[in-house]
Amino acid sequence: MLADWAQDTALGELRANATFRSVPERWGHFTKDNPNDPYTMMDASVSLRRGSLELSVFLDNVFDDREIVWQTPNYPGWPAGASDWRDQFVGYYAVTRPRTLSLSVGVDL
Repeated sequence: MLADWAQDTALGELRANATFRSVPERWGHFTKDNPNDPYTMMDASVSLRRGSLELSVFLDNVFDDREIVWQTPNYPGWPAGASDWRDQFVGYYAVTRPRTLSLSVGVDL
């Protein structure tokens, strides 16, 4: 889901944006005995543009939810056997990014 809002103000054009994602339980690289849990994520931004100058603030992963989005255990083709160096590790996990606050200043030339 996406929401956008814009309004002309005495300071300039003010814009706000929010993006909400809901990811359901999915099997992908996971076995049916170990599916990936569902999760939600929300990002938001606010910007002010006045003439050629723009100032923006972004907040990604507003609620700071950490979820696994990919993992190697039980991945088809994952090598098995004590002789393979990759079997020395528990596994590789990719997770959602943490809450991130950023500021952007731009100038149109």
